[in-house]
Amino acid sequence: MYSTLVEGGGGRGRRGGGPFRETVAACDVRPRPPPPPPPPPPLAEDGAAPGRELNVFDMVEAYHREGWWPGVVSAAWPARGRKAAAAMYTVSFPSCREEAKLPASLVRRRRAFVRGRWMDARDVVPRVPQYDEGSNVEVMLDTGKHRAAWVTATVIKMVSSKNYVVRLKNKEGSVNIVDYCYIRPQPTFDRKKFEYELESSAEVEVNLGGAWSLGVISDVGSCGYGVRLKGHDSSEEEDYMLVLRALLRPYCKQDDQELMPCTAKISCRCSP
Repeated sequence: MYSTLVEGGGGRGRRGGGPFRETVAACDVRPRPPPPPPPPPPLAEDGAAPGRELNVFDMVEAYHREGWWPGVVSAAWPARGRKAAAAMYTVSFPSCREEAKLPASLVRRRRAFVRGRWMDARDVVPRVPQYDEGSNVEVMLDTGKHRAAWVTATVIKMVSSKNYVVRLKNKEGSVNIVDYCYIRPQPTFDRKKFEYELESSAEVEVNLGGAWSLGVISDVGSCGYGVRLKGHDSSEEEDYMLVLRALLRPYCKQDDQELMPCTAKISCRCSP
């Protein structure tokens, strides 16, 4: 039985029935964590720092959307002076790609309950890297109307085997904390073979301002390839574009640890 969720509604204080009840496996249940140690004293007025409890890129749990969710600290603001506001943290939730700015009272260091005792998650979470620091990869971003696109990036730091800090190679050059399911190696392919086999109805990836989006070749012309972007149901003319051959590459999907060009074709009923 949940203390903050109700039947047929949202969290505490929202309309609904009684407390939400659910049957779960024993392996998905743990005792409530003990209270965290008291926070360090605030920074003195002269800026002398005794240190702060959490640092950027620390693995934490944050109270957000009616529960404690695993996340990673992406920014920190320590309290200064006795009359200053409490410390604040921005916590990234890589698995759902959300971010929240929260007071220190709603953020705690991530711990795991192992063999009857609580341990720091850093000593328990596997740290076998899937991507080495400094390696070039591609990261999936939400581009709005066309949903998702792949942007080149560099791995800066491994937080855990599932979470990585990357620097995007776009105009902003922003630093993101990303779940491994949104990362892939940079594809490699034989361009001559790809261009030779390129024909109508082939699934491809199109370079739009440095980001690779999924599309389907609608027709082949003397000035380029007519491509319709995928990822939405719209049939407006703006979804169709004429693209040079150099801005196309095979549609690739990851099979286990290897990124393979996808040769499957789909029928394209739309025409410009």
